Amino acid sequence: MKIITFLTLLVVTTLCHSQSIDIRNFKMDENINRNFNQGSRIHYSFEIRGDYTYHTHGYNRVDLILYEDSVTTSNEINRIYWNREGDHQLIFNTYTKKEMWVTINDNSTSTRPGKRFILVAKYAGLTTQFTYTYSNPDRDNDGVPDSVDSCPNEAGSSSNNGCPFVSLANVEITQLRILRNGSTEIFNSNTNSTPILSYGNSYEFIYTVENSGGRATNLNLSKFFSYNSTFDPYDDFFIEQDESSAIAAGGKITLRTFVNPGYGYIGNASVSNNQGCYFITSLVYENGDNSTSEFESRIGFIYSTNTSSRLASSYRLQSFDFSGNLISSKEVKGKVEEKQFVQSLPQGSYIIKSDLGETYKIFKN
Repeated sequence: MKIITFLTLLVVTTLCHSQSIDIRNFKMDENINRNFNQGSRIHYSFEIRGDYTYHTHGYNRVDLILYEDSVTTSNEINRIYWNREGDHQLIFNTYTKKEMWVTINDNSTSTRPGKRFILVAKYAGLTTQFTYTYSNPDRDNDGVPDSVDSCPNEAGSSSNNGCPFVSLANVEITQLRILRNGSTEIFNSNTNSTPILSYGNSYEFIYTVENSGGRATNLNLSKFFSYNSTFDPYDDFFIEQDESSAIAAGGKITLRTFVNPGYGYIGNASVSNNQGCYFITSLVYENGDNSTSEFESRIGFIYSTNTSSRLASSYRLQSFDFSGNLISSKEVKGKVEEKQFVQSLPQGSYIIKSDLGETYKIFKN
């Protein structure tokens, strides 16, 4: 009879000490990069399963001690004596989530990336611990941790603080053609000619605009008349209205504007016969990063009151003395070569004629 009693006690003792603390998924429930001072609450949670009752194991209290960094007295944040009064039957047939909080005792703490918290659980003479470490998340999966990512929701480059390199627009005028009276081409920027714009004719400026950048944009095209090749929007004369348009990334568009020279004027600018002038085009567009850029183009031209003026690609100049004798003759291209021809003449008085129908006198002393 004594042997049977001993065996019964041995079985009961073995059953009591076979209890384990079955906890999983311990985690801190505070957002990353938060600071907590003494007296602040800090929340955590875990899942628990099993029987933690006095009736079964002779204990009804589960001790939960929260530490930061390591399990030492100085690193203890605070502890909970769960069910110390035995008011509840701690029986969990399946894993059940429990949410807890403690008040920070002495030291401040934080949930910075890499911060480690340890939960030590004690029950019925058993002790186990669980660890939670605040990782450095990378929501956009670009390899740059959110804590140092200036664009945490948009994949980018580490060399640009985790932000993508903005693909900007890059717009320029790649070609300009000028048509006289809707049909005759008198200028093409792919050639080196100097156009003549004359009174009584209408000129269509046809701009080919290309965007070699990676972003669509809006642009504004302004035209100015200038007496020289230096662009000054305050001193130069505005011509016609602006042309506005949108252009796709990698796209090409055509813009048109018209110029109708008057007798002795273009727009609001006064000009004289055979005067060399400039058209300057200002193309302003949005880059795509809250900034704008400007592309300028300029062409020199000659104003003429001769309604039959044509393209000054090549024309003949002749010089005569005042008696009508031919002194010299030469083929020139444009006003620069014409000026050089005149300068090459010796001292004297001359009549200069061109086969463009222009005649004028010069006096060289």
